[in-house]
Amino acid sequence: MRPAENSQPTEGTEPSDARPSASAWHGASTSHGIGSPAGWHPDPQGGHLLRWWDGTQWTSVTKAVEHDTNPASRGPRSAGEKWKAAAVAAVVILVALGAAYAVKQYTRSDVCKEYCAQAEELNSQKCTDPAVDTCDTLLDEKVALAAAINEMTVSEEEMSSGVERIHHSAGMVESAGSRWSSGDCSEVQTGDKLFRCRTIATDLDGYFSELIERVQSL
Repeated sequence: MRPAENSQPTEGTEPSDARPSASAWHGASTSHGIGSPAGWHPDPQGGHLLRWWDGTQWTSVTKAVEHDTNPASRGPRSAGEKWKAAAVAAVVILVALGAAYAVKQYTRSDVCKEYCAQAEELNSQKCTDPAVDTCDTLLDEKVALAAAINEMTVSEEEMSSGVERIHHSAGMVESAGSRWSSGDCSEVQTGDKLFRCRTIATDLDGYFSELIERVQSL
């Protein structure tokens, strides 16, 4: 029977009951250098233990191998390792961004796929001419596009709060377009009529911007 292996000697000493019988470790000491100092060494019996060598023979005292879990004690990483880690992190980020963009493109609504490019181009143009009647073509295009977006959104997309908001915004654009036409704003105006036409043009631009934001969020 192997002797108990739970007592721990201090460096350079050994418990009195730690020496095995001659038959217990017969031949084991030959696997260790005769001149090796007393201390903890890999167990000649194998496994993941350290066994106490008293300087002349193996004892029955063992302990588990202690693994260093403190990153600070492992020493600083080389510059090459740091650059490698940074490069790997950058690749991971780029891949994640690319995947997110691909998913966004794939899941864009049919309405946005059809009209967003044209709508964004029109939305970047605002009626800023003081004479305002020169904005007639631009505003007519916005009203027409709003009507097309509204028709496709309501017919192709499942009715939801998002679609309802688009329907409302498109209606506001078309309403402003009607006021623009009924006010003869495509003709040169002065005084109060000019002020009213400028207000209508500003409102129409604002409603159109709101519509495009809602289409993009579908």
